[in-house]
Amino acid sequence: MSEVRFIACPFNCGYRNYGTGLGSYLLSNHFKAENLVIFDDWTPSFWTHTNQVNAALDFMLIFEKHFQVTDLCEKIVFLNGDHFSSFFTIKCLTEKFKDIAIVWIDPDLDLNTPYTSPSGNLHGMTVQHLLGNGYGQLTNNKPCVKPENLYFVASYNFDLEETFFLRELGIAPLIPSQVGKIKTHLPVYISIDFDVVCGLDAVNTKSYPSLLPDELVSVVKTIGSNNKISWIDFNEFNPYFDSDNSNLNLAIKIVEEIKECL
Repeated sequence: MSEVRFIACPFNCGYRNYGTGLGSYLLSNHFKAENLVIFDDWTPSFWTHTNQVNAALDFMLIFEKHFQVTDLCEKIVFLNGDHFSSFFTIKCLTEKFKDIAIVWIDPDLDLNTPYTSPSGNLHGMTVQHLLGNGYGQLTNNKPCVKPENLYFVASYNFDLEETFFLRELGIAPLIPSQVGKIKTHLPVYISIDFDVVCGLDAVNTKSYPSLLPDELVSVVKTIGSNNKISWIDFNEFNPYFDSDNSNLNLAIKIVEEIKECL
């Protein structure tokens, strides 16, 4: 097995999400990840910008400047902040490699737009931005993924508008027992929101956790048995809700086991 590369992508936006940037660094310190965006360099823009989009643009410029990947076979684990971090990592990869498949393991679809989002938080719009929708300043109106190469797993928390988007896209979310249906010739990127994990409570929003840690590992292994997994990311660990490091230790254990699927 070739060596796995760890990269931190600590984007966080919104007051409650501030801790997820720190969560990215705690995980990154354990795994000795590459920190392409120095937290202290970027954080001031988070506090001084009047909106999330400008903060995201600042972050994207820094991340894209330092992110380098030249080999499609390179195996990478991204240790992210909030789930909009996945937009930056996937965008960078698809600028190098044209088509990839994305498996989104998250109780939430993250399919809202700036016009439908109840909260206005970017991390609830990530998939729309990957589809080329959302804020044009970030997407340039270019999709990073085709709908037919997008899979939702264990996603049960839908806003009404998101159900309409699902219907338009022709996508039916999969329950964990159905992931054996995922079969593609494309390299696979798996994006995991820690709030899908039962018993891991140090996250921003505990919506519909549905997988025990061992079940999550089994889901990823099943996907890997039928496909080539090249990249995995982990999102939304927030140490502000972890008083005794038990959640950090569980998150580390999950990352350790799932990285073996690469």
